[in-house]
Amino acid sequence: MAGKTARLLPLLLLVATMIALAGDDDYIIGPGDVLQIIVYDEPDLERTVTVQNDNTISFPLIHSIVVGGLSVQQAERELEEKLADFLVEPQVTVTIKEYRAQMVYVLGAVNKPGAFALTRRTTVLEIISLAGGIAPDGSKRILLLRGGGNPAGIQQVLEQGGAPDEQRLQQAVNAPTPPIVIDGQRLLDEGDTSQNLVLRGGDVIYVPKAKLVYVLGEVRRPGGVPFTEGLTVIQAISLAGGTTEMASNRVEVTRKTEGAEKRFKLNYSDMLSDSSQDLRLEPNDVIVVKRRII
Repeated sequence: MAGKTARLLPLLLLVATMIALAGDDDYIIGPGDVLQIIVYDEPDLERTVTVQNDNTISFPLIHSIVVGGLSVQQAERELEEKLADFLVEPQVTVTIKEYRAQMVYVLGAVNKPGAFALTRRTTVLEIISLAGGIAPDGSKRILLLRGGGNPAGIQQVLEQGGAPDEQRLQQAVNAPTPPIVIDGQRLLDEGDTSQNLVLRGGDVIYVPKAKLVYVLGEVRRPGGVPFTEGLTVIQAISLAGGTTEMASNRVEVTRKTEGAEKRFKLNYSDMLSDSSQDLRLEPNDVIVVKRRII
């Protein structure tokens, strides 16, 4: 799976870049942006303007108009409505000539978490790439928290390091809406660009640590394997490369719940022949495939 993701990543980045260059329709205008405004068949009205701190621009005939907080298309419609008092069916085109330096943040299980300047139309895939990609213990369930306007809280999370729980993260970010869940498997492994959302200033990308179960003993790739709902012992052993030639049919699962430890003793052959005997796992379960006695 990792090899497939590595092969797809350059292609996905190319697609993302092409989409980014295709237009600014999803970009939210804000203070510091430099806009080029053209009114069809009215060359005297062409202007390059800077959005002020109060989100306004100055423009002939209508003087001051609020465009900050609007998308490019919304700004075009707003200008057309205002100019309609002076012109017959005005057609306005707005282009972002210079982007202000907004910040977005990538937290959690990525290789280089941190703050990144958003100086153009940028997508989830591009910003995760700038953060060094998802770490080996990262989940494919990616959260996007739309800008909450709390840089101090986000900086505190960055300084503390690690992967905070989602509740603490939302409190730190102070996001006004629930997180958007991005399916990283569809985005990274399957090339589904519908998951590749355009970012806005103040956005936070959070990659939680993956839930794991641990497969040890006589398997070909001992270690942690990703936990998914419904995962069974047979499936986990398969994800660990299957059993070795020295494996016996004795399989033991250890589960810790509320400080207590519970052990399940299972038979590998019986589970293969009768799925009703195959145990459904929980996060952090430890499976040990015992060695065959010679």
